[in-house]
Amino acid sequence: RGGGVSRWVLVRASGNALRALSVVVLPCVSLKPVMSQRQVTINASLARCALASDVLAIVRRDVAEFNVVNCGTALSRIARAPDGRRLVARNDDNADIVSLLETAAGLVRHHCRHVESRQLASLLHACGKLGVCHDLMLSCDLLASVTQCTGIHAEKFNPQELSNSLWGCAKLGVGVDHEIITLLSDNIAASLKKGGKGGTDWRADWTAQGVSNVAWALATLGARVVHVERTELLVTLFGIIQLRAKEFNAQEVANMLWAIAKMSENASENNCDTTTDPTRTTETGPQNEPEASRAAHRASKALASQLTKGWFAEQKRNGKLESQHVANVAWACGRLGLGGGCVAARVAGAAAAAAPSMNCQELSMVSWAVAAFDERHDEDVLTVIANACAQSARSATPQQLATSARAFAKLGFRSDLLMDAVADAVLALPKPLENQLLPQDVANLLWAFAKLGLGETKRHKKLFHAFAGAARKQMRRERKKRDGDDEEGDGDDGDENTQSETQVKTRGSTSQYSPQQLTMLVWAHGMLGHSDAAFLNACVTSVRERLRECNARDLTNLTWGFAALGVTAEQKPTLIARIARNARRQFGEFNSQELLKFLGAFQRIGGIDAKLAKLVSERKTVVYDFPALVSLAAAGDDISHKSVTLTSATPTSFRGTKKEKKRVDDSCGGSGRGNTGVALWEGSFVLAEWLSRQSDPEDPVGDISNSNTGANWGTGGWHGKTGVELGAGLGLPSIVASKLGVAMVATDGDEDVLELLAENVSRNAPTARVEKLVWGCDDPLAKLGLGRKPDLVLASDVVYGNDPKKWELLVKTMRDLSGPNTLIVVGNVQRYPINHPMAESRFFQTSTSRDFNRKEVPARSLHVDFQKTGGGSCVVHVFRRKADVGDGDVLGKRNGEGETKTQEKKEKRRKE
Repeated sequence: RGGGVSRWVLVRASGNALRALSVVVLPCVSLKPVMSQRQVTINASLARCALASDVLAIVRRDVAEFNVVNCGTALSRIARAPDGRRLVARNDDNADIVSLLETAAGLVRHHCRHVESRQLASLLHACGKLGVCHDLMLSCDLLASVTQCTGIHAEKFNPQELSNSLWGCAKLGVGVDHEIITLLSDNIAASLKKGGKGGTDWRADWTAQGVSNVAWALATLGARVVHVERTELLVTLFGIIQLRAKEFNAQEVANMLWAIAKMSENASENNCDTTTDPTRTTETGPQNEPEASRAAHRASKALASQLTKGWFAEQKRNGKLESQHVANVAWACGRLGLGGGCVAARVAGAAAAAAPSMNCQELSMVSWAVAAFDERHDEDVLTVIANACAQSARSATPQQLATSARAFAKLGFRSDLLMDAVADAVLALPKPLENQLLPQDVANLLWAFAKLGLGETKRHKKLFHAFAGAARKQMRRERKKRDGDDEEGDGDDGDENTQSETQVKTRGSTSQYSPQQLTMLVWAHGMLGHSDAAFLNACVTSVRERLRECNARDLTNLTWGFAALGVTAEQKPTLIARIARNARRQFGEFNSQELLKFLGAFQRIGGIDAKLAKLVSERKTVVYDFPALVSLAAAGDDISHKSVTLTSATPTSFRGTKKEKKRVDDSCGGSGRGNTGVALWEGSFVLAEWLSRQSDPEDPVGDISNSNTGANWGTGGWHGKTGVELGAGLGLPSIVASKLGVAMVATDGDEDVLELLAENVSRNAPTARVEKLVWGCDDPLAKLGLGRKPDLVLASDVVYGNDPKKWELLVKTMRDLSGPNTLIVVGNVQRYPINHPMAESRFFQTSTSRDFNRKEVPARSLHVDFQKTGGGSCVVHVFRRKADVGDGDVLGKRNGEGETKTQEKKEKRRKE
C-alpha cells in the first residue's frame, strides 16, 4: 500500500534449503513503496491529458493520493501541454502548482532511499522545461529534497538521466556552486570517461544529444574554463566533443559552439584592449593558459571544421537547420575567433541564406558576427543581411538596431537602406526618447553613422538632433540623481516616463554614460561636424567629471573630438587643463599612434602645458622581458639576454619647419609630427614576442613554402641564418632575432631614427648591424653588404593607411631581398576596417599577392594581450616568394612597359 508500511515477503528456496525450511518469512521495513491500483489509475488519467488545465484538475482532486511517479507524470504533461508554460508563467502562486510541488517535495524527502534516479531526473527536467520559478522551487523545498536524494543515488544515474537533470537545473536557474550541480558534475565526468565515445548501451553510453545538453547546461549555469574545480569535467567533455564532432546535427553544433563561447568568456578575451601594457611578463601566453581553455579551443576548431557548404546544405535538406541555429553558430564563431580560413565565408553565406527568415535578435547576432570575423565578405552576402535588418528595423529593439548598425559600420559597409531604416525606427520610438534608449544605444548608433560618414540628409540631421537631446537629458538626469535631486514625478507625463524607464531598466544596464561612451559621443559629433551648443556643454561637464576614469585611448579621441568641434583652451580652460593633467598622469600608457593623435589635437585646441611638454621632450627607457628566449637559447648563452632595454623618444613636431611637408604619415592627425620610428609601435612588440617563442623557423604557420624550389632551412634552427629588418624603428624584432642566433641587419630610411636604432642595437645585440636603406632602391643586397639573399626578412607597422606608391616600393624591396628559402614576417596593426578605402588589408591581400604566398599567424598564437581580431588588432603575416617570380623581375615591369602604363593610368583614376 506504500507509505513505509511493514510487509512480509515470501522467500522461495530450493534443494536442501527448501527441505529444511518449507517457508521462510522475513520482516522488512525498508523496501521501496509499490504503486497502488489507485495510483496506477491516476497515472493513466494524467498520461491521457492533452491540456495543462486538465492535469491541474486531477491535481486539485487527487493530489493527496499521489506518489512520486504521479507527481513526475503530472509535471511532464503540464510541460508538454500547449497551455502549460502560459499557465505557470501567469500563476506562479497557483494553489494547484504549489500543492503539486509541495507534494513532490514531501514524497521525495520521505522516501529518499527508495526514489529512483529516473524519477529525480524526470522531476528536474519537467520543472526546467515548464519554467518553474526558482524561488518557487525553493519555497516548496523541492530542490533541497531532490538534492538530498541525488546525493544518495547519484552513482545510479544513467547518461540520459544525468543529462536531463543538469539541463533541468540550468533551466531552473540553479547556481553553478549549488550542491546538486557538484554532485551531477562529478558523476557526469566519470560517466563520460566510460561511455562518452558513444555506443548502443543506454545504461553507459552517451548520445550526441546528451553531450550537447551537458555543454549547454554548464554554460547556462555559469561554468567557465577558468574554474579550476570544473577542469576535469570540462577537459573530458571538450575531448568527447572533439572526438565526435562529425556526429552532431545543426542544433547540437549550435548549442555546443554557443556553450564553448560562453564558457571561454573569462579566459584570453578576444576583445582585449590593445592599450594594455606590453612590457608585462609574457609567461601568460597560450602555452600557459588553463587546460580547459586549450581543450575548448580544440573542440571548437573540430566543430568549426564541419561547417562546410555541404554540411549546411545537408542539415537544411534533413530539416535540422533553423535560423536560430545559424545565428548561434555565427555568434559563437565570431566570439571564439573561428573566422579564419573559409569558416567566415561559409558561416556568412549560411547567415545570408537564412536571413530572410530570421527574427530581429538573430539578425543582430549574425550582423555582429560577420563584423567580428572582419573578413572581406562578398558584398552580395552583406547586402542580403543588411536588407533583412532593414526590413525588420521597425520591430527591433534599440539595442538590436544599434548592434546591427555598428556591425556594418565596423566593416565599412554602407547600406543606405539599412541606415535609413534604423534612423526611421529610432525616430518612431515613443517619446521621450531618453527613456527608450540606453547610453550604449545612443553611443553605438551615433558612432555608426559617423563612421560611415552619414550626416547630410534632413533625416540624419533630425536623428542627430534627437540623439543630442536624449543624451543631454540623460546626462542632466544623472547629475541630478548624483546630487540627490530625484527627477521622478516631474511633468505631466509621469506615468509614461515611469513605464518607459522600467522598460529600459529591464535591459540590465545603467543609464549613466561611461567614459568610453562619452568619448564615442564627442568623437562622432566631431566626425560629423554636428555642433550643438547645449549638447557640447553637457558633454564638457560630464567629461570633466570623469576624466580620471578615461584611458589613454579615450583621452586621445576626446581631445580629437573637441578639437574637431572647435573647442579651444580659451573657451574651456578648466577642461583643457584637466586633459593635460590626465595626459601627464597616463603618459606611459599611450601607444605611439595615440600619442601622435593626442599631441596634434591638443596643439589644435591651443593647449599649453609645460610639464606635458617636458615629458614629450624626454627620452624614455623601457625594459621588455621575453622569458621564452631562455628555453630557446643555445648552450652557454647568457641567460640575461631574455631582457631588452630600449630607449625611445616622442616624434618631433615639424610644424613651421622645412620638414613639415616631409611628414611621415598624415593618418595619425599628428599635425606635422615626423620621424615616427623613434617610438615603439605595437606591431613591433607583438612580432618580437611571437618570434621569441618560435623554435622552428621553417614552418611557423603551416606549409607556405615554395614547393617547386624545394625550400628548406635544414635542421640548424635560427643559428647561422641571416636576416634583414625593414623600417626597423627602435629595432626590437631585430634584437630578439639576434638573440635567437640570426645575423641581423636592422635598416631604416630616416636619419633621426637611425641614431636611436644604433644605440638600442649596440646595447642589446652587439653582433647585429645597423644600415640605412630606402625602399625601392636598386640592389639592396649590395647596399647592405650581403653576398646572398637573407634567410629572414622582418618588418612591423610599415603599412599605414593607403599609399600605393609606398607600397610598390616596399614590395619591390621585399622581392629584391627574398630568395626561394627566404621567410618574410610582417607584424601590422589593423587600423581601418577591411572595407575602408584606407584599409591596410589591401596591401596584404592584393599588392603582395602577385609575388608572394601569404598566411596569417592565428591570433591565438600571439601575446595574450593581443589576441583580438578586427579593428585595432595586430596581425602577423608570413610570406614566401612564389615559384614563378624570378630574381630579375621588377614589380610593375616584368610584364612589359604596356602593363606599367596601364597601372599608371589605373593609379591616376584611383587618385581622381
